[in-house]
Amino acid sequence: MRTAGLKYRSRAGRLIAPVSISMVPILALPLAMACGSLVDIAPEPHTIDASRRVFLEQAMIGATSDLYSAYDTFIVHAGVFTDEFFASSLDGAALREDLREVDENSSASFAEREKTIYSGWWLPQHKASVSARVIQENIEKGEYEGATRDSPEYARAAMYEGFAKTWIADAWCSAAFDGEGPEYTSEEVYSLAEQRFTRALDVAGIEADVRSAALVGRARVRLMMNDQAGALADAGLVDPDFELAATYSSSTIEQNNRVWWHNWGYGNISVDYRAYSGLTLDDTGIPDPRVELVLDPIPAYDKGQPLWAARKVASASSPLVLASGDEAQFIVAEIEGGAEAVSIINAARARHGITVTWSPAGGDPDEIRDKVIDERRRTLFLEGTRMGDLRRYADRYALDLFPATSPQGDATRGARCYPLPLVERANNPGLTLP
Repeated sequence: MRTAGLKYRSRAGRLIAPVSISMVPILALPLAMACGSLVDIAPEPHTIDASRRVFLEQAMIGATSDLYSAYDTFIVHAGVFTDEFFASSLDGAALREDLREVDENSSASFAEREKTIYSGWWLPQHKASVSARVIQENIEKGEYEGATRDSPEYARAAMYEGFAKTWIADAWCSAAFDGEGPEYTSEEVYSLAEQRFTRALDVAGIEADVRSAALVGRARVRLMMNDQAGALADAGLVDPDFELAATYSSSTIEQNNRVWWHNWGYGNISVDYRAYSGLTLDDTGIPDPRVELVLDPIPAYDKGQPLWAARKVASASSPLVLASGDEAQFIVAEIEGGAEAVSIINAARARHGITVTWSPAGGDPDEIRDKVIDERRRTLFLEGTRMGDLRRYADRYALDLFPATSPQGDATRGARCYPLPLVERANNPGLTLP
C-alpha cells in the first residue's frame, strides 16, 4: 500500500484495496524488526511521488498506519532511553540506548541502508510526519474530490502531524524536515507541532475525538515550551474521561503492538523493575494496578536477566493510549499545584478503580509537585510521555530522573536526547556537516 503518494510501501509491503476508515485498527501495520523479508522501506522518508493518485480514504489509512507504527516504536526506544524499559539482552544497539551512549552514528537511530531492518525511531517518526503533511497539502491543492480545509480528514491529518513532530522534539536534540534545512532545535520543533495542532483545531468540520486529542497535544507542547497559560487553557477544555488509542492486531507479526512484541513476545526488553516493580499506593502496601508487572511470562532472551512484562500491554493487540484526559488533568496539576493538584491526583486514581486517596503531609509545594510527577508517570506509563517529561523536569526543576546506572550496573552517559543522525545531515544540503 502506498500512502498519500509517498515513495515507500506499508509495513508489509502489500497493496491494500480501498476500505472503510473504520477498518484502520485491523490494517494498522507496525514496523517489523525481526524479519527482513517482511519489510520494504526506502531509507529516505522525504521523497514524494506525486504522479500516483490515491483516494483520500486510502491516504488516511496509510497515514494512520504510519502514525501507529511511529508511536509504538517511539515508546519502545524512548522507554529504553529513559526508565520505563531496559535492555535485558545482549543486543548491542539496545544496550547503547540503555546506557544513553548515543551519537550521530548510533545504529538504533536510523536506517543507514535500504535493507536495514532495525530502523530505530528516527525513520518511523519522520515517515508519519511526512504522510500526514502530504494529505494536508493534497487537500489544499484539491487532489481529493470534495475535501477542503474544513473537512474532518484535514483536521485529523494535522493532528497526526502534530503528534509525530512532538515525538521528534521529545527524542532528538535537533531535527530537519523534507530533505532540506534549516536545523530546528527541540523547542522549535515543539513550536511546529503547536502550529499543526492549532491548524487542526481551526477546522470547522473537526471531529470530537480529534479536537480533544489536538487540545491534549497542544497542551503538552505548550507545557514543554513553558507556556503555562496556554497549556492550562487547552487542558481545561478536555473531558477527564477522554481517551484516544492507537490500535494493533494479533493477526500477524507486522500488525503486532511493538511494545508487546519486544517485552512479551521476544523478551529482549524488560520493564525497568527498579522504577516500576512492587509499586504500592502510598504506604498502604496495596499494589498499584496502573503499573502491574509480570515476572518472566516467557523465557527471557538473555537468561542472565529478569524479564518484567507490563500487564498494560499483555497482548499483541493491546491498544496504546495516544492522548487522554488523564494527561490533560496532570498538566493542570503540574501548573496549578496545591489543593487542585491533590484533587486531580485522587480523581485520576478513582478513574482507574483506585479507592485509596492521598493527602500531603503538609502544604509544601515541592511535596505536591513531586507527587504529581510520580502519579503522572504511573498513570501515563507506556503512553509516550516519559521522554519529554524527564527532559522537562531536568530543565525546569533541576530534577535529573534519568537512570544513573543500567540494571547491569554500568554507569549511563549524560545524554538527554539523540543528536541529529549524520545520515540526515548528509542528505540535507542545507545542514552543516561536523
